[in-house]
Amino acid sequence: MALTEDTRSYSFSDGELVQKTDKLLLNIQRDAAEFATRGVTPASVQALKTMRDDFDDYPTDPELLGVEKQATIIKADAETALREQLTEVRDIANDKYKGRGLYTSFGFKGMDSFTDDNLHRLAKRVVRVGTSLFGELSGNGLTADILKSVAEKDKKFDDAIDEQQAAVETRDIATQTRVRMGNALYAEGARLSAIGKSLFAKTDEAKYNDYVMLDAAPAAVQAVAPVA
Repeated sequence: MALTEDTRSYSFSDGELVQKTDKLLLNIQRDAAEFATRGVTPASVQALKTMRDDFDDYPTDPELLGVEKQATIIKADAETALREQLTEVRDIANDKYKGRGLYTSFGFKGMDSFTDDNLHRLAKRVVRVGTSLFGELSGNGLTADILKSVAEKDKKFDDAIDEQQAAVETRDIATQTRVRMGNALYAEGARLSAIGKSLFAKTDEAKYNDYVMLDAAPAAVQAVAPVA
């Protein structure tokens, strides 16, 4: 069963949520005596501030997107280097076997459109087959350094694949974590705002209006869209 992604409970940006929370904190501190009658203690205010600080300090999506894009660039560069090295071995093998017989042992067919996983498997196979046929291919230009280079470039490519996938996963997880943190901050802020409105609904219109700032139509159907 597919997991349901979290969605924001508020319709404004994360940055605006932080600013609204800052204003709410100032208002509650100003009206601390009234809030105390409803069980809102300094510890309650500090808890909201801690939630606000943790949320504001959490990495934003542009930061993690930058890491993901850099990892993608590194992987692409490693792939290009590996393909170029494999092409050299392919040319050597083709020169020797004319595309037939033992040439097929390398599995070069379709190499130009190989996925990451298949390209990595090809590189491992080329080193094995190239080593076993080294005596036959050395006269056509295959050297130990070329096979070593294939292995080294494949290692860099394989590592780059892992790093790129990790960056994607980290960003995905952070997106959901950020939404949950924002929703929790919004919920607590809305709860305290409701107390503030009830405290001044019949006594002070200006102060009542100070606690309307977190009112917003729930964004239950809003898809998760990273906001800085």
